[in-house]
Amino acid sequence: MVNELSSMDLYYLIRELKQLEGAKVDRIYHTSENPEELLIVVHVTGKGKHILRIILPSIMVMDYSKEEQGTATGLCMMLRKNLEGSILEKIEQLDFERVVIITFQRREEKKYLIIELFGKGNIIFCDDKLNILNALREEHWKDREIKKKQMYQQPISNNILNINEELLMNIIKNSKRTSLVKVLAMDLGLGGVYAEEVCANAGINKESKDTDVKKIIDEIKKLLNKEIKANSSEGKIFPFELQTKKPEKYYNTFNEAILNNINLKDIQKENYSKQREKIESIIKQQTIILEETEKDIVENQRKAELMYEKYKELSEIITIINDAKKKYGWKEVKKRIKEDKKFSKIIKDINEKENTITIELDEL
Repeated sequence: MVNELSSMDLYYLIRELKQLEGAKVDRIYHTSENPEELLIVVHVTGKGKHILRIILPSIMVMDYSKEEQGTATGLCMMLRKNLEGSILEKIEQLDFERVVIITFQRREEKKYLIIELFGKGNIIFCDDKLNILNALREEHWKDREIKKKQMYQQPISNNILNINEELLMNIIKNSKRTSLVKVLAMDLGLGGVYAEEVCANAGINKESKDTDVKKIIDEIKKLLNKEIKANSSEGKIFPFELQTKKPEKYYNTFNEAILNNINLKDIQKENYSKQREKIESIIKQQTIILEETEKDIVENQRKAELMYEKYKELSEIITIINDAKKKYGWKEVKKRIKEDKKFSKIIKDINEKENTITIELDEL
């Protein structure tokens, strides 16, 4: 069953989703069961209604089923206000990332909807200059962030669409991965299955990083220019035939393959589990903070009671120290306190910079 799309899967799916370009947006909503599932209902001239279903964190597919009972978040309400009635002008993959950019046009105004299908997934709404107007969630990383009023920054990665021999050689050389197949899968974003396919088709040792980069690039280019022959094998779906996987079933389109193998219940269950874990983590942190606060209250209350009980003694000590400070200075006062057995037990520290005295109340 399908629960995520790789960059290669998305690359071929976008080819089929191009038929939505020029469609008019009729309705936008979330499903009642999953606030992280966005449905964009469009009307394609001569073909009727189509539903672009975005299921975070990692699925996108074109659906033809009946519209469902919907709901709307703040983001969804903004999308309705700005995009319903507009034309879906363009849908494209950002480089070779698991990121889709949809361009909408209404009159002279352009808007962008950016779908990130990795990590937790995200839906980001931008103006014509790619400034973020709203997002399903704000996120922060070391090298970029998703935040309102900031310009959208794409993930930093190696784009295989522009790969050349020199660049690939440097990537392999500088990678911490121990084998070629892992470099292709993770550093180039091909994923495990397609990395294995490249190595097999090139006839090279997938474990050795000392390799023929020209052969690898030739095979990557071939993968990017395959005829779509969607099929399933060993519980997974592929947009074209693979040498390393024997097709068990064929589909008319790759989109159809996704629709027939998507497991919405598992995705919804996974999303629910993640949301529950997040809430439980927040409750746990708040419980720890509450316990620490209650402990501090008890301790501070006890200190206050002791200070009240020992007020006379405290007042006398402070007066003595202040008088001695004026007469001798802090250095001499510290020395005399250290030499005095009674005072050395009571006065634990004197900080002349902050003008504070630490006193052991139990010794009074």
